Amino acid sequence: MASKKAPVKKVTTKKTTKAPAKKAASKVTSVESKPEPTEEPLPKRKYLRSYRVVPPGGWRYYNEETKETITAPTFEMLIRRVNYHRQHRQVPLKTAADIEEQIAGNIPDHETSWIQFRPRSSF
Repeated sequence: MASKKAPVKKVTTKKTTKAPAKKAASKVTSVESKPEPTEEPLPKRKYLRSYRVVPPGGWRYYNEETKETITAPTFEMLIRRVNYHRQHRQVPLKTAADIEEQIAGNIPDHETSWIQFRPRSSF
């Protein structure tokens, strides 16, 4: 007996072709160098070494808005006088740091016995 073989069906699978992966656009990024500073760097802020020692010229503050100079025997009293003066002339008050900055800013850098370039650790 001759056996007949059943015809074999060819099963074909449909091949899906993937689109070729897009290559990442090679961006040419130039390393931007920092421009050379054309301006002078900002000066360091000066601080008084002590509020107990009278600086050269005494405790004085020049009020830009009223064009007046205010003096006092101590730093604490200078703060009170400056703010009293400004309050009665309806000008915004100044903080102790603002007043200190002006006093220390008027002292030359070479006078290191009076000023320093970092804040005090305590008052």
